Amino acid sequence: MDSLIDVAVFDDEHDDEIVLLAKVVGETESIYKVKFMSPTNDGLYRYDNEVSDVEKDSVCGYYDSPDERDAGFIPSHDDCFEKIDDDEDYDPSGSDDEDDEDEELEDEEEDDEEC
Repeated sequence: MDSLIDVAVFDDEHDDEIVLLAKVVGETESIYKVKFMSPTNDGLYRYDNEVSDVEKDSVCGYYDSPDERDAGFIPSHDDCFEKIDDDEDYDPSGSDDEDDEDEELEDEEEDDEEC
């Protein structure tokens, strides 16, 4: 099994809904049995030893692969994972390009309306 899913859960501490990565280790008709990935004290992440039941309705994302890399985590040591920084590829100069693209799209839309 070992499928990866994103589960929406309510965080009582922050009074907000959050999304957690979980590994499916079993299932019934309406419940997934999962191990959640949780942060450790040293800034890494590890799957909980405890199996939790989550309703299938609370799943908000499915991964096509059981590989944690696809979910943004790379293996570290001692069954731990390191979160990949999503902003590494961020190019602030790219935001100017997006504005140019928006202007081009607006110009094209105006041209289409005239026809």
